[in-house]
Amino acid sequence: MLAALLFVTKVGMMLSAQADGQSAYDKDKFSKAAKAFGDNASLNVMEAWISPFNEGAAKQRDEDYDGALEKYDDALKDVPDDKECTVRINIALVHEVLGDTAAEKPDGEAALKSWQTGRDALAEADCPTDAGERTDDAKAVDERLRQKIEQEKQKQQENPPPPKKDDKKEKKKQEKLKKQKEKLEKRNDKGRVDRKKSQDFEDYDYDSDPGYEW
Repeated sequence: MLAALLFVTKVGMMLSAQADGQSAYDKDKFSKAAKAFGDNASLNVMEAWISPFNEGAAKQRDEDYDGALEKYDDALKDVPDDKECTVRINIALVHEVLGDTAAEKPDGEAALKSWQTGRDALAEADCPTDAGERTDDAKAVDERLRQKIEQEKQKQQENPPPPKKDDKKEKKKQEKLKKQKEKLEKRNDKGRVDRKKSQDFEDYDYDSDPGYEW
């Protein structure tokens, strides 16, 4: 009887935490939703993947992408096979946003890496071809990422980025230029002094009477 009561109490707390999280999520209070979903982690032991997945979704909407990926990875540890692609689709969507952000900087290489990571996450569980009722969703995300990768590669071929400078070589070059500039300034200073002495020498009147008496 006591065990049954404890179970009912735990279920009630779990449902309450889930409801609080969902309510906050629906009101766009994503930080609050993430906390509520996180509090549910120790309660929902029957479906342990749901709490980190929901928390990851809230963090994703809150633009905490690193936090979202961390929670999605936690969800993958316990997610049943028929729900795995649901988690992986969200992982791919996070990497798509990260790639889009990198492309706007622009940082084409970082963008390509993020988009490809998203595709790899889907491919690892064959989501674009075998995700059950989410197959079309997975296929659409995968195709969108593929197109972005192809477009970025074509862009780089048409407008190759300038070669990256060797920091050490660039530093030595700047130091050499600085020394050359200092030598030139010293030479110019010396030239000005020499010219002034020469001018003073030329201005001396040798024919003038020095006023000496013999």
